[in-house]
Amino acid sequence: MMGATSFIAFFGLDRALGTDPVYQWPAGDQAQHIAGAFAYLDGEWSFPLFGTDRINVPEGVNIIFTDSAPFAGLVAKLFQSLTGIRFNYLGSWFAVLWVGQAAGGAFLARQWGFRDPLIIASAAVFALAWPAFLNRHFHLALGSHFLLLFALGLYMKTVYPPKRTSTAVGWALLLGVAIWTHAYLFFMSFALFAAAYADLLLQRRESKATIAVTVGFVSVWCSALALAGGYQSAGDINALGYGSFPLDLLAYIWPHGSALLEAPVIFSMQSAFEGFNYLGLGGIICVVTGLFLVRKHHLGAFSDHPLFVLCVIGMLAFAITNNVTLAGRQLLHFDLPVDGFPFSTFRASGRFGWIFGYVIGFGFFALVIQLLCQRSRRLAVAAAVMIAALQAYDAHLLLRGMQNGWTSEPKVALEAAVLQSSFVRFWPPIDCLPEGPSKTAAIEALAIVARAGKPTDGAHIARGVAVDCSSSPQLAPQGVLTVSPAVSPGGEPSCNSDGLLRFCRTSR
Repeated sequence: MMGATSFIAFFGLDRALGTDPVYQWPAGDQAQHIAGAFAYLDGEWSFPLFGTDRINVPEGVNIIFTDSAPFAGLVAKLFQSLTGIRFNYLGSWFAVLWVGQAAGGAFLARQWGFRDPLIIASAAVFALAWPAFLNRHFHLALGSHFLLLFALGLYMKTVYPPKRTSTAVGWALLLGVAIWTHAYLFFMSFALFAAAYADLLLQRRESKATIAVTVGFVSVWCSALALAGGYQSAGDINALGYGSFPLDLLAYIWPHGSALLEAPVIFSMQSAFEGFNYLGLGGIICVVTGLFLVRKHHLGAFSDHPLFVLCVIGMLAFAITNNVTLAGRQLLHFDLPVDGFPFSTFRASGRFGWIFGYVIGFGFFALVIQLLCQRSRRLAVAAAVMIAALQAYDAHLLLRGMQNGWTSEPKVALEAAVLQSSFVRFWPPIDCLPEGPSKTAAIEALAIVARAGKPTDGAHIARGVAVDCSSSPQLAPQGVLTVSPAVSPGGEPSCNSDGLLRFCRTSR
Protein backbone atom coordinates (compact mmCIF):
# COMPACT_ATOMS: atom_id res chain seq x y z
CA MET A 1 0.00 0.00 0.00
CA MET A 2 2.81 2.42 0.83
CA GLY A 3 4.58 1.62 -2.42
CA ALA A 4 1.44 2.12 -4.53
CA THR A 5 0.26 5.31 -2.84
CA SER A 6 3.73 6.89 -2.86
CA PHE A 7 4.15 6.01 -6.55
CA ILE A 8 0.90 7.79 -7.44
CA ALA A 9 1.86 10.76 -5.24
CA PHE A 10 5.38 11.13 -6.67
CA PHE A 11 4.90 10.10 -10.29
CA GLY A 12 1.19 9.98 -11.15
CA LEU A 13 -0.85 7.36 -12.94
CA ASP A 14 0.42 8.41 -16.38
CA ARG A 15 3.92 7.21 -15.46
CA ALA A 16 2.57 3.75 -14.66
CA LEU A 17 0.57 3.67 -17.89
CA GLY A 18 3.65 4.62 -19.90
CA THR A 19 1.98 7.76 -21.27
CA ASP A 20 3.94 10.29 -19.21
CA PRO A 21 5.77 12.90 -21.35
CA VAL A 22 9.13 11.72 -19.93
CA TYR A 23 8.80 8.66 -22.19
CA GLN A 24 8.13 10.62 -25.37
CA TRP A 25 11.72 11.80 -25.85
CA PRO A 26 13.80 9.30 -23.85
CA ALA A 27 17.51 10.01 -23.51
CA GLY A 28 20.59 7.80 -23.61
CA ASP A 29 20.22 4.24 -22.37
CA GLN A 30 16.48 4.58 -21.79
CA ALA A 31 16.05 5.31 -25.50
CA GLN A 32 17.71 1.98 -26.24
CA HIS A 33 15.39 0.22 -23.78
CA ILE A 34 12.22 1.79 -25.17
CA ALA A 35 13.29 1.04 -28.76
CA GLY A 36 13.65 -2.63 -27.87
CA ALA A 37 10.34 -2.64 -25.99
CA PHE A 38 8.21 -1.32 -28.85
CA ALA A 39 10.07 -3.40 -31.44
CA TYR A 40 9.30 -6.50 -29.38
CA LEU A 41 5.60 -5.66 -29.09
CA ASP A 42 5.35 -5.10 -32.86
CA GLY A 43 7.28 -8.22 -33.85
CA GLU A 44 5.88 -11.67 -34.51
CA TRP A 45 6.04 -14.38 -31.86
CA SER A 46 9.26 -16.33 -32.24
CA PHE A 47 11.66 -18.66 -30.52
CA PRO A 48 13.69 -17.70 -28.58
CA LEU A 49 10.86 -15.80 -26.97
CA PHE A 50 12.47 -12.37 -26.89
CA GLY A 51 13.64 -12.00 -30.47
CA THR A 52 12.29 -9.26 -32.71
CA ASP A 53 12.91 -8.50 -36.38
CA ARG A 54 11.58 -4.93 -36.26
CA ILE A 55 14.99 -3.40 -35.56
CA ASN A 56 18.33 -4.44 -37.01
CA VAL A 57 16.46 -5.72 -40.07
CA PRO A 58 16.89 -8.40 -41.37
CA GLU A 59 18.88 -10.12 -38.59
CA GLY A 60 16.84 -8.72 -35.72
CA VAL A 61 17.89 -8.54 -32.06
CA ASN A 62 16.98 -10.11 -28.76
CA ILE A 63 15.58 -7.57 -26.29
CA ILE A 64 17.48 -9.25 -23.47
CA PHE A 65 20.43 -7.35 -24.93
CA THR A 66 18.57 -4.05 -25.28
CA ASP A 67 17.87 -4.20 -21.51
CA SER A 68 14.14 -3.85 -22.17
CA ALA A 69 12.92 -5.82 -19.11
CA PRO A 70 11.87 -8.86 -21.20
CA PHE A 71 9.73 -10.47 -18.48
CA ALA A 72 7.53 -7.36 -18.41
CA GLY A 73 7.61 -7.35 -22.22
CA LEU A 74 6.32 -10.93 -22.36
CA VAL A 75 3.40 -10.05 -20.09
CA ALA A 76 2.64 -6.95 -22.17
CA LYS A 77 2.82 -8.89 -25.44
CA LEU A 78 0.44 -11.54 -24.12
CA PHE A 79 -1.90 -8.76 -23.03
CA GLN A 80 -1.63 -7.12 -26.46
CA SER A 81 -2.37 -10.43 -28.19
CA LEU A 82 -5.55 -10.83 -26.14
CA THR A 83 -6.80 -7.23 -26.20
CA GLY A 84 -5.07 -5.50 -29.12
CA ILE A 85 -3.84 -2.78 -26.74
CA ARG A 86 -0.24 -1.69 -27.35
CA PHE A 87 1.36 0.34 -24.58
CA ASN A 88 4.74 1.31 -23.16
CA TYR A 89 5.12 -1.51 -20.67
CA LEU A 90 8.32 -0.05 -19.22
CA GLY A 91 6.19 2.55 -17.46
CA SER A 92 4.13 -0.22 -15.86
CA TRP A 93 7.30 -2.07 -14.90
CA PHE A 94 8.53 1.10 -13.20
CA ALA A 95 5.42 1.01 -11.00
CA VAL A 96 5.99 -2.70 -10.30
CA LEU A 97 9.60 -2.24 -9.26
CA TRP A 98 8.72 0.75 -7.07
CA VAL A 99 5.99 -1.15 -5.22
CA GLY A 100 8.27 -4.21 -5.17
CA GLN A 101 11.03 -2.20 -3.48
CA ALA A 102 8.69 -1.21 -0.66
CA ALA A 103 7.42 -4.78 -0.35
CA GLY A 104 11.00 -6.09 -0.35
CA GLY A 105 11.94 -3.85 2.56
CA ALA A 106 8.86 -4.99 4.49
CA PHE A 107 9.59 -8.64 3.65
CA LEU A 108 13.11 -8.34 5.05
CA ALA A 109 11.78 -6.74 8.24
CA ARG A 110 9.39 -9.63 8.76
CA GLN A 111 12.19 -12.18 8.34
CA TRP A 112 13.98 -10.52 11.26
CA GLY A 113 10.91 -11.10 13.38
CA PHE A 114 9.46 -7.58 13.37
CA ARG A 115 5.67 -7.43 13.54
CA ASP A 116 5.07 -3.81 14.54
CA PRO A 117 3.40 -2.05 11.57
CA LEU A 118 5.43 1.14 12.08
CA ILE A 119 8.73 -0.72 12.05
CA ILE A 120 7.73 -2.65 8.93
CA ALA A 121 6.57 0.58 7.27
CA SER A 122 9.87 2.23 8.22
CA ALA A 123 11.75 -0.63 6.54
CA ALA A 124 9.67 -0.08 3.40
CA VAL A 125 10.53 3.64 3.37
CA PHE A 126 14.19 2.80 4.08
CA ALA A 127 14.19 0.58 0.97
CA LEU A 128 12.42 3.12 -1.25
CA ALA A 129 14.91 5.82 -0.22
CA TRP A 130 17.94 3.60 -0.93
CA PRO A 131 20.27 5.82 -3.01
CA ALA A 132 21.63 3.06 -5.27
CA PHE A 133 18.03 2.17 -6.16
CA LEU A 134 16.97 5.76 -6.86
CA ASN A 135 20.12 6.37 -8.88
CA ARG A 136 19.02 3.69 -11.40
CA HIS A 137 15.89 5.55 -12.48
CA PHE A 138 16.99 5.61 -16.12
CA HIS A 139 17.45 1.82 -16.27
CA LEU A 140 14.15 0.11 -15.48
CA ALA A 141 15.55 -3.41 -15.74
CA LEU A 142 18.60 -2.88 -13.53
CA GLY A 143 16.47 -0.77 -11.22
CA SER A 144 14.55 -3.91 -10.17
CA HIS A 145 16.36 -4.03 -6.84
CA PHE A 146 13.34 -5.60 -5.19
CA LEU A 147 14.61 -8.92 -6.58
CA LEU A 148 17.74 -8.56 -4.45
CA LEU A 149 15.75 -7.69 -1.33
CA PHE A 150 13.49 -10.71 -1.77
CA ALA A 151 16.53 -12.92 -2.44
CA LEU A 152 18.04 -11.81 0.89
CA GLY A 153 14.72 -12.49 2.60
CA LEU A 154 14.44 -15.92 0.98
CA TYR A 155 17.95 -16.75 2.18
CA MET A 156 16.73 -16.20 5.73
CA LYS A 157 13.56 -18.24 5.15
CA THR A 158 15.71 -21.05 3.76
CA VAL A 159 18.21 -21.38 6.61
CA TYR A 160 15.90 -20.70 9.54
CA PRO A 161 13.11 -23.08 10.56
CA PRO A 162 10.38 -23.74 9.79
CA LYS A 163 11.25 -24.51 6.17
CA ARG A 164 8.49 -25.13 3.67
CA THR A 165 8.24 -26.33 0.09
CA SER A 166 6.92 -22.86 -0.74
CA THR A 167 10.42 -21.46 -0.07
CA ALA A 168 11.89 -23.51 -2.92
CA VAL A 169 8.98 -22.46 -5.13
CA GLY A 170 9.66 -18.86 -4.14
CA TRP A 171 13.29 -19.22 -5.24
CA ALA A 172 12.21 -20.68 -8.59
CA LEU A 173 9.78 -17.84 -9.23
CA LEU A 174 12.20 -15.14 -8.08
CA LEU A 175 15.10 -16.45 -10.17
CA GLY A 176 12.79 -16.95 -13.15
CA VAL A 177 11.71 -13.31 -13.07
CA ALA A 178 15.33 -12.22 -12.47
CA ILE A 179 16.80 -14.11 -15.42
CA TRP A 180 14.16 -12.58 -17.68
CA THR A 181 14.75 -9.10 -16.25
CA HIS A 182 18.52 -8.60 -16.13
CA ALA A 183 21.54 -10.90 -15.98
CA TYR A 184 23.28 -8.92 -13.22
CA LEU A 185 20.31 -9.25 -10.90
CA PHE A 186 19.95 -12.94 -11.72
CA PHE A 187 23.54 -13.85 -10.90
CA MET A 188 23.48 -11.90 -7.64
CA SER A 189 20.22 -13.61 -6.66
CA PHE A 190 21.41 -17.04 -7.78
CA ALA A 191 24.59 -16.65 -5.72
CA LEU A 192 22.41 -16.03 -2.64
CA PHE A 193 20.28 -19.06 -3.54
CA ALA A 194 23.37 -21.27 -3.79
CA ALA A 195 24.72 -19.89 -0.50
CA ALA A 196 21.39 -20.56 1.22
CA TYR A 197 21.31 -24.24 0.36
CA ALA A 198 25.05 -24.68 0.97
CA ASP A 199 24.65 -23.23 4.47
CA LEU A 200 21.57 -25.38 5.01
CA LEU A 201 23.66 -28.41 4.08
CA LEU A 202 26.38 -27.44 6.58
CA GLN A 203 23.78 -26.88 9.29
CA ARG A 204 22.39 -30.40 8.66
CA ARG A 205 18.84 -29.13 9.06
CA GLU A 206 17.72 -30.73 5.81
CA SER A 207 18.57 -34.02 4.15
CA LYS A 208 21.23 -34.06 1.45
CA ALA A 209 18.78 -35.64 -0.98
CA THR A 210 16.20 -32.89 -0.50
CA ILE A 211 18.82 -30.17 -0.94
CA ALA A 212 20.22 -31.87 -4.05
CA VAL A 213 16.78 -32.22 -5.62
CA THR A 214 15.87 -28.60 -4.86
CA VAL A 215 19.13 -27.13 -6.15
CA GLY A 216 19.07 -29.40 -9.19
CA PHE A 217 15.48 -28.56 -10.09
CA VAL A 218 15.93 -24.80 -9.70
CA SER A 219 19.20 -24.87 -11.69
CA VAL A 220 17.60 -26.81 -14.56
CA TRP A 221 14.60 -24.46 -14.43
CA CYS A 222 16.84 -21.40 -14.74
CA SER A 223 18.86 -22.97 -17.56
CA ALA A 224 15.67 -23.75 -19.47
CA LEU A 225 14.44 -20.18 -19.06
CA ALA A 226 17.80 -18.84 -20.23
CA LEU A 227 17.59 -20.94 -23.39
CA ALA A 228 13.93 -20.09 -23.99
CA GLY A 229 14.71 -16.40 -23.58
CA GLY A 230 17.68 -16.48 -25.94
CA TYR A 231 20.81 -15.88 -23.90
CA GLN A 232 22.60 -18.31 -26.22
CA SER A 233 22.08 -15.82 -29.08
CA ALA A 234 24.63 -13.45 -27.57
CA GLY A 235 27.03 -14.50 -30.33
CA ASP A 236 29.89 -12.07 -30.76
CA ILE A 237 28.65 -9.45 -28.31
CA ASN A 238 31.65 -7.51 -27.07
CA ALA A 239 31.65 -7.45 -23.29
CA LEU A 240 35.27 -6.66 -22.52
CA GLY A 241 36.16 -3.99 -19.98
CA TYR A 242 36.36 -5.56 -16.51
CA GLY A 243 38.07 -3.12 -14.17
CA SER A 244 36.79 -0.06 -16.02
CA PHE A 245 33.71 0.31 -13.78
CA PRO A 246 34.88 -0.73 -10.29
CA LEU A 247 33.46 -0.05 -6.88
CA ASP A 248 35.56 2.66 -5.26
CA LEU A 249 36.67 2.02 -1.68
CA LEU A 250 34.78 5.18 -0.63
CA ALA A 251 31.60 4.22 -2.47
CA TYR A 252 29.48 3.39 0.58
CA ILE A 253 30.15 6.72 2.27
CA TRP A 254 30.44 8.92 -0.83
CA PRO A 255 27.33 11.11 -0.52
CA HIS A 256 26.85 12.03 -4.16
CA GLY A 257 23.22 13.11 -4.52
CA SER A 258 22.83 13.64 -0.77
CA ALA A 259 20.57 16.49 0.33
CA LEU A 260 22.32 16.78 3.69
CA LEU A 261 26.02 15.99 3.16
CA GLU A 262 28.51 17.66 0.87
CA ALA A 263 30.06 15.22 -1.60
CA PRO A 264 33.84 15.24 -2.03
CA VAL A 265 35.17 14.54 -5.49
CA ILE A 266 35.66 11.01 -6.79
CA PHE A 267 37.89 11.51 -9.78
CA SER A 268 36.79 8.50 -11.81
CA MET A 269 33.20 9.30 -12.70
CA GLN A 270 32.67 5.98 -14.48
CA SER A 271 33.57 3.98 -11.40
CA ALA A 272 31.61 6.36 -9.19
CA PHE A 273 28.59 6.01 -11.50
CA GLU A 274 28.42 2.24 -12.08
CA GLY A 275 29.81 1.53 -8.61
CA PHE A 276 27.51 4.03 -6.89
CA ASN A 277 26.67 2.49 -3.50
CA TYR A 278 26.10 5.37 -1.09
CA LEU A 279 24.22 4.00 1.93
CA GLY A 280 22.28 7.18 2.66
CA LEU A 281 22.43 9.09 5.93
CA GLY A 282 19.98 6.70 7.57
CA GLY A 283 22.07 3.74 6.47
CA ILE A 284 25.30 5.29 7.73
CA ILE A 285 23.68 6.04 11.10
CA CYS A 286 22.56 2.40 11.32
CA VAL A 287 26.06 1.11 10.56
CA VAL A 288 27.85 3.47 12.96
CA THR A 289 25.33 2.87 15.76
CA GLY A 290 25.34 -0.86 15.13
CA LEU A 291 29.14 -1.06 15.27
CA PHE A 292 29.00 0.74 18.62
CA LEU A 293 26.31 -1.60 20.01
CA VAL A 294 27.39 -4.91 18.52
CA ARG A 295 28.84 -7.54 20.85
CA LYS A 296 30.91 -10.64 20.28
CA HIS A 297 27.94 -13.00 20.53
CA HIS A 298 26.19 -11.09 17.73
CA LEU A 299 29.13 -11.71 15.42
CA GLY A 300 29.11 -15.37 16.44
CA ALA A 301 25.86 -15.78 14.53
CA PHE A 302 27.84 -15.54 11.29
CA SER A 303 29.47 -18.89 12.07
CA ASP A 304 26.22 -20.57 11.00
CA HIS A 305 26.34 -18.81 7.63
CA PRO A 306 29.85 -19.23 6.23
CA LEU A 307 28.78 -19.58 2.62
CA PHE A 308 26.58 -16.50 2.86
CA VAL A 309 29.51 -14.50 4.23
CA LEU A 310 31.79 -15.88 1.51
CA CYS A 311 29.19 -15.09 -1.15
CA VAL A 312 28.70 -11.47 -0.04
CA ILE A 313 32.44 -10.83 0.41
CA GLY A 314 33.13 -12.51 -2.93
CA MET A 315 30.68 -10.21 -4.72
CA LEU A 316 32.23 -7.23 -2.95
CA ALA A 317 35.70 -8.26 -4.12
CA PHE A 318 34.39 -8.78 -7.66
CA ALA A 319 32.87 -5.29 -7.51
CA ILE A 320 36.15 -3.70 -6.40
CA THR A 321 37.93 -5.49 -9.31
CA ASN A 322 41.64 -5.86 -9.94
CA ASN A 323 41.80 -2.07 -10.31
CA VAL A 324 41.53 -0.95 -6.68
CA THR A 325 40.72 2.76 -6.34
CA LEU A 326 40.31 5.24 -3.51
CA ALA A 327 38.45 8.43 -4.43
CA GLY A 328 39.00 7.44 -8.03
CA ARG A 329 42.78 7.22 -7.72
CA GLN A 330 44.37 3.86 -8.40
CA LEU A 331 45.89 2.18 -5.34
CA LEU A 332 46.57 -1.26 -6.75
CA HIS A 333 46.31 -3.15 -10.01
CA PHE A 334 46.95 -6.83 -10.63
CA ASP A 335 46.40 -9.04 -13.66
CA LEU A 336 43.37 -11.29 -14.05
CA PRO A 337 42.12 -13.40 -17.01
CA VAL A 338 39.62 -10.66 -17.82
CA ASP A 339 38.84 -12.00 -21.30
CA GLY A 340 36.98 -14.98 -19.83
CA PHE A 341 33.76 -15.53 -17.90
CA PRO A 342 32.71 -14.00 -15.54
CA PHE A 343 35.04 -11.01 -15.92
CA SER A 344 34.29 -10.31 -19.57
CA THR A 345 30.54 -10.70 -19.08
CA PHE A 346 30.05 -8.43 -16.06
CA ARG A 347 32.20 -5.48 -16.94
CA ALA A 348 30.10 -3.01 -14.86
CA SER A 349 31.31 -4.92 -11.85
CA GLY A 350 30.69 -2.09 -9.37
CA ARG A 351 27.02 -3.10 -9.40
CA PHE A 352 27.86 -6.26 -7.49
CA GLY A 353 28.48 -4.02 -4.49
CA TRP A 354 24.71 -3.53 -4.14
CA ILE A 355 24.37 -6.76 -2.17
CA PHE A 356 26.99 -5.81 0.44
CA GLY A 357 25.33 -2.39 0.80
CA TYR A 358 21.90 -3.91 1.41
CA VAL A 359 23.35 -6.48 3.83
CA ILE A 360 25.13 -3.97 6.06
CA GLY A 361 22.46 -1.27 5.75
CA PHE A 362 19.45 -3.46 6.51
CA GLY A 363 21.44 -5.77 8.79
CA PHE A 364 22.48 -2.98 11.10
CA PHE A 365 19.01 -1.43 10.86
CA ALA A 366 17.59 -4.70 12.19
CA LEU A 367 20.28 -5.05 14.86
CA VAL A 368 19.77 -1.52 16.21
CA ILE A 369 15.99 -1.82 16.30
CA GLN A 370 16.11 -5.29 17.90
CA LEU A 371 18.47 -4.09 20.64
CA LEU A 372 16.28 -1.06 21.31
CA CYS A 373 13.20 -3.30 21.44
CA GLN A 374 14.80 -5.11 24.37
CA ARG A 375 14.78 -1.82 26.28
CA SER A 376 11.61 -0.13 25.04
CA ARG A 377 9.26 -0.89 22.19
CA ARG A 378 8.34 2.79 21.87
CA LEU A 379 12.01 3.77 21.68
CA ALA A 380 12.60 1.15 18.95
CA VAL A 381 9.62 2.37 16.90
CA ALA A 382 10.71 6.01 17.28
CA ALA A 383 14.25 5.08 16.17
CA ALA A 384 12.95 3.15 13.13
CA VAL A 385 10.76 6.07 12.06
CA MET A 386 13.61 8.56 12.57
CA ILE A 387 16.09 6.47 10.54
CA ALA A 388 13.59 6.07 7.70
CA ALA A 389 12.78 9.81 7.76
CA LEU A 390 16.47 10.79 7.63
CA GLN A 391 17.07 8.32 4.80
CA ALA A 392 14.13 9.71 2.85
CA TYR A 393 15.08 13.35 3.34
CA ASP A 394 18.70 12.71 2.43
CA ALA A 395 17.54 10.99 -0.78
CA HIS A 396 15.01 13.55 -1.95
CA LEU A 397 17.36 15.06 -4.54
CA LEU A 398 17.78 11.65 -6.15
CA LEU A 399 14.01 11.17 -5.97
CA ARG A 400 13.54 14.50 -7.76
CA GLY A 401 15.78 13.26 -10.55
CA MET A 402 13.64 10.15 -10.82
CA GLN A 403 10.50 12.27 -10.97
CA ASN A 404 11.94 14.47 -13.72
CA GLY A 405 12.94 11.45 -15.81
CA TRP A 406 15.78 11.25 -18.28
CA THR A 407 14.70 13.07 -21.41
CA SER A 408 16.35 14.50 -24.50
CA GLU A 409 15.48 17.50 -26.64
CA PRO A 410 12.23 17.04 -28.61
CA LYS A 411 12.69 15.85 -32.20
CA VAL A 412 9.36 16.93 -33.64
CA ALA A 413 10.43 17.22 -37.28
CA LEU A 414 12.12 13.82 -37.22
CA GLU A 415 9.08 12.18 -35.65
CA ALA A 416 6.82 13.65 -38.34
CA ALA A 417 9.14 12.36 -41.08
CA VAL A 418 9.28 8.90 -39.49
CA LEU A 419 5.48 8.67 -39.40
CA GLN A 420 5.36 9.35 -43.16
CA SER A 421 7.90 6.67 -44.00
CA SER A 422 7.60 2.94 -44.60
CA PHE A 423 11.11 2.07 -43.39
CA VAL A 424 13.91 3.93 -41.62
CA ARG A 425 17.56 3.41 -42.45
CA PHE A 426 20.44 4.63 -40.28
CA TRP A 427 23.59 5.53 -42.15
CA PRO A 428 26.23 5.03 -41.07
CA PRO A 429 25.08 2.24 -38.72
CA ILE A 430 24.58 3.55 -35.20
CA ASP A 431 27.44 1.53 -33.73
CA CYS A 432 29.81 2.89 -36.38
CA LEU A 433 29.38 6.40 -35.02
CA PRO A 434 31.99 7.62 -32.54
CA GLU A 435 30.90 7.96 -28.93
CA GLY A 436 29.44 11.40 -28.45
CA PRO A 437 26.41 13.59 -29.11
CA SER A 438 25.71 12.30 -32.64
CA LYS A 439 25.62 8.66 -31.58
CA THR A 440 23.45 9.51 -28.58
CA ALA A 441 21.05 11.42 -30.84
CA ALA A 442 20.89 8.44 -33.22
CA ILE A 443 19.98 6.08 -30.36
CA GLU A 444 17.28 8.51 -29.24
CA ALA A 445 15.99 8.60 -32.83
CA LEU A 446 15.84 4.80 -32.78
CA ALA A 447 13.35 4.99 -29.90
CA ILE A 448 11.18 7.38 -31.93
CA VAL A 449 11.24 4.98 -34.88
CA ALA A 450 10.28 1.96 -32.80
CA ARG A 451 7.54 3.81 -30.94
CA ALA A 452 6.11 4.87 -34.31
CA GLY A 453 5.93 1.19 -35.29
CA LYS A 454 8.32 1.47 -38.23
CA PRO A 455 10.83 -1.25 -39.12
CA THR A 456 14.47 -0.18 -39.28
CA ASP A 457 17.93 -1.51 -39.97
CA GLY A 458 19.17 0.51 -37.00
CA ALA A 459 20.04 -1.11 -33.70
CA HIS A 460 21.99 -0.50 -30.54
CA ILE A 461 22.39 -2.98 -27.73
CA ALA A 462 24.13 -2.85 -24.40
CA ARG A 463 27.55 -3.97 -25.57
CA GLY A 464 27.49 -3.69 -29.33
CA VAL A 465 27.99 -6.31 -32.01
CA ALA A 466 30.45 -6.61 -34.86
CA VAL A 467 29.30 -4.15 -37.54
CA ASP A 468 30.81 -3.66 -41.00
CA CYS A 469 31.56 0.05 -41.03
CA SER A 470 33.51 -0.02 -44.30
CA SER A 471 30.68 -0.69 -46.78
CA SER A 472 29.26 2.07 -48.96
CA PRO A 473 25.64 3.24 -48.69
CA GLN A 474 23.18 2.01 -51.29
CA LEU A 475 20.42 4.11 -52.81
CA ALA A 476 17.38 3.60 -50.61
CA PRO A 477 14.05 2.50 -52.15
CA GLN A 478 11.12 4.86 -52.38
CA GLY A 479 9.50 5.73 -49.06
CA VAL A 480 12.61 5.00 -47.01
CA LEU A 481 13.84 7.61 -44.55
CA THR A 482 17.61 7.77 -44.08
CA VAL A 483 18.85 9.17 -40.75
CA SER A 484 22.44 10.41 -40.57
CA PRO A 485 24.54 12.75 -38.45
CA ALA A 486 23.94 16.33 -39.52
CA VAL A 487 27.61 16.72 -40.48
CA SER A 488 27.50 13.88 -43.05
CA PRO A 489 28.25 15.08 -46.59
CA GLY A 490 26.00 14.39 -49.55
CA GLY A 491 22.68 12.60 -49.23
CA GLU A 492 19.37 12.08 -50.92
CA PRO A 493 16.66 14.57 -51.88
CA SER A 494 14.00 15.88 -49.52
CA CYS A 495 16.41 16.30 -46.61
CA ASN A 496 15.70 18.05 -43.35
CA SER A 497 17.49 18.34 -40.03
CA ASP A 498 16.55 18.23 -36.39
CA GLY A 499 19.41 19.15 -34.10
CA LEU A 500 22.33 16.77 -34.56
CA LEU A 501 20.60 14.57 -37.13
CA ARG A 502 19.75 14.92 -40.79
CA PHE A 503 17.04 12.80 -42.37
CA CYS A 504 16.27 12.32 -46.05
CA ARG A 505 13.23 10.65 -47.58
CA THR A 506 13.58 8.94 -50.95
CA SER A 507 10.77 10.16 -53.17
CA ARG A 508 11.63 8.45 -56.44
